[in-house]
Amino acid sequence: FYQKDDVLPQALRRLFAEKKEGLSLWIFVETDLKKFGGRCSNVLHPMMAPMERQKPWVEEYTAYGRRINKLHTCPQWKFMKKESAVQGLVSIGYTERQKYGGLARIWQFAKLHLFSPNSGLYGCPLAMTDGAAKLLEGIVTGTEKEAHDKVIVRSGTSSHALCMDAYQRLISRDPEIFWTSGQWMTERG
Repeated sequence: FYQKDDVLPQALRRLFAEKKEGLSLWIFVETDLKKFGGRCSNVLHPMMAPMERQKPWVEEYTAYGRRINKLHTCPQWKFMKKESAVQGLVSIGYTERQKYGGLARIWQFAKLHLFSPNSGLYGCPLAMTDGAAKLLEGIVTGTEKEAHDKVIVRSGTSSHALCMDAYQRLISRDPEIFWTSGQWMTERG
């Protein structure tokens, strides 16, 4: 998908060229995007049909009427979670900032641009994961002053440790550690 796009590679190259050392970083990023674009075409895209047939659903009650709220997902949905972690679809924007600066977010969004239309809507929980990671980053670093004061200053250091643990899980590349953030619409109208 990446190599067949007439605009994306040129636009990204131009953005990277504007930064000092951007073109040397671009070589690595473009290689990653080409490889991931091929993976989206050959591995992820074929998974969409089963994901459409077996959409995630919430089992609210057991046969005996006990509330359980159990989430059921197909194997392809679980694969997308692992793929998201390994590919760094959330983490790149955070863990690569020291090396790439603001270009890390551009790289992250380029990968999400390739992933989302081939993921059976898995891009939605990743967007919520990125938002939760951004908020928690601000809380643990103190850059989100109001949220930091409400969560950390008022609640104490144990809250800081919990926020830091959650943040690290949201930006992890390890599928066994990686968390996603999302909501499941279970209400009825």
